[in-house]
Formats: sequence, structure tokens, C-alpha cells
Amino acid sequence: MLAIFFGTVVLCQGSALGSTSVTTHAPAQYAVMHFGAPAAAPATVTATVDRVATARTAGYPPAGTQLAGTVGLAGTPAAIPACLAAACTDRYIVASPAGLTVGDYAERVTLTLAQPLAPPGVSKGFLVEVLVHTTTEWVVGRAYLATGTTTEAGGATITLLLYLNLGTAAAPTILGVQTVVDLCSTATECP
Repeated sequence: MLAIFFGTVVLCQGSALGSTSVTTHAPAQYAVMHFGAPAAAPATVTATVDRVATARTAGYPPAGTQLAGTVGLAGTPAAIPACLAAACTDRYIVASPAGLTVGDYAERVTLTLAQPLAPPGVSKGFLVEVLVHTTTEWVVGRAYLATGTTTEAGGATITLLLYLNLGTAAAPTILGVQTVVDLCSTATECP
């Protein structure tokens, strides 16, 4: 009897005790295929630095407007005025949270962008998100801008200074600054 049991076990070792089936599915409707690199945003971050807000910096215009009732990336870009020289500097306060408090520290982000010659160049909308990590919190600011156009032959280069209120009159300890620059849907609507 023992010999029959071992013989059965040895002969049946390779047999399957379950079955497997394969079902093919059509690609999901939300599947997206990308070919080539995405379009680059028109602005490049070149520096970040802390500054104390003065009455002059507190008076800079907002970098677009945040869409009312939203906390995410949604806003209307402000068009950067035409630069009528080879290089210009322009200054803004982030759109959200709005405003600077005189005497408070602010994070200044410096960007450069090319303002295209029109025609044939057209204004491009872009957004900038600034995240500042301090020892006590994260401060997030969003700006919505459009390059505008220029009549300067060959276009113009703009140095853009963007200010984010850090909400403290005491010098904060900055652990890190992150910036994201991306394209908007149009020169008048973000994202």
C-alpha cells in the first residue's frame, strides 16, 4: 500500500491543480500617449533670496488673479508690458496669497523670459508656483503671467522679480525653496 501511495505521488507531481485564464482588454479611454518633449515654459528661474518688504515692494502689482473660490492652480494671467529695449526688469507680487506686509520677510524669486517680437510672436501664458519650507511651516505662492510682446527687433529679455510674503517680521530659517514654472492654457487663462 505504501508503494502505491509513493508511486502516485511521484507520477502526479507535474500535474496542475488549478487553471489560469487570460482576458484581453481594450485600452482605457483615459490612456494618453505622448510623443516628444512637452512644450517648455517661457520663463526660467535664476535665483531666490529673502528680502524685507518695504513700502515700495508692497506697492508692486499682483501677478495675475487667483480664480475666486479656488485654492488650486486656477487664475487669470497679467500681461507683462512690452519691453521696448533689449532688456528690462519687471516686478510683481504673487497673485495668491495676495499682498506684502511692510516689514515682513518675503521670498524673492528671479526669473528670466524672452518677450517675443510681434508679429509673428504671440504672448504665452505661464504660471509660477513658489514653495518655501521654513522650520515652522510651508508657504505657497502662485503667480499667473503672460509674456506679452514687444516691437524691439529680435525680441527682448525680461528679468522678472516675483515676491511671496512669508508672514513674519522675524528672519525665518529657510530649509528649502522650490519653484515650478509651467504653461497656461492661453495667455488669458490658467491652467
